[in-house]
Amino acid sequence: MNNSRALLLDIVVLTKDNIEELKFTLDSLPSVIDNINLNVYIIDGSLKEINCELLEGYKHENINLIYINSYKIGVKGIYPSMNLALQYIQGDWMIFMNSGDRFSNSNIFNSLYSYLDNQSLDLIFGKALIVSREESFSFLMPSS
Repeated sequence: MNNSRALLLDIVVLTKDNIEELKFTLDSLPSVIDNINLNVYIIDGSLKEINCELLEGYKHENINLIYINSYKIGVKGIYPSMNLALQYIQGDWMIFMNSGDRFSNSNIFNSLYSYLDNQSLDLIFGKALIVSREESFSFLMPSS
């Protein structure tokens, strides 16, 4: 690790009755990231809670997993669940993901560090790659 300051990135993963897709998303988290610590908030809208033992394998030195069952505390729906997550986040940056989403490569955070460490930026966005069984394509939102 170099001498750059460590950043805290909060990743909010929304899920409901979708353990296989959640695993798919968590599998895309890199196990080694220089200068970035992750808080991964799993906001689960399922009636039945996920077995937290399943999540243990995704914890690493710089990855902290926080499981919250939004249904059990009376929060229902995707947008209320996103708002619930906002009560917990404490990082320098945050990203919302759905179960089944994934990061395109394991080096993504190291590649983005110089942008994430730039304290004059408020928003970072980039390409999204849409992949289905039939086809894949990418798009970039227009600048205007």
